[in-house]
Amino acid sequence: MDFVRSTLRYANRAKNIQNKPTINEDPKDTMLREFQEEIARLKNQLTTGAPGAGGGAGGVVTKKVIKEKEMDEDEITAIKQQTR
Repeated sequence: MDFVRSTLRYANRAKNIQNKPTINEDPKDTMLREFQEEIARLKNQLTTGAPGAGGGAGGVVTKKVIKEKEMDEDEITAIKQQTR
């Protein structure tokens, strides 16, 4: 009878195991993907006429942000080449 009880206890413990699957991804790749998504989102905001993308002083600031994001994109390309 002990064998049956221990088997049932084991089965109950095994049933209660919960796994949390995660994507096995290199942290650098994750960071690069997030930067690329942000760049795409910002470019989309510019093309759709999001607030702050118009003329005036806001336009100068927006152009500066775009230039910085383009530099980030170049840096991303350089990092990719280094990791290969």
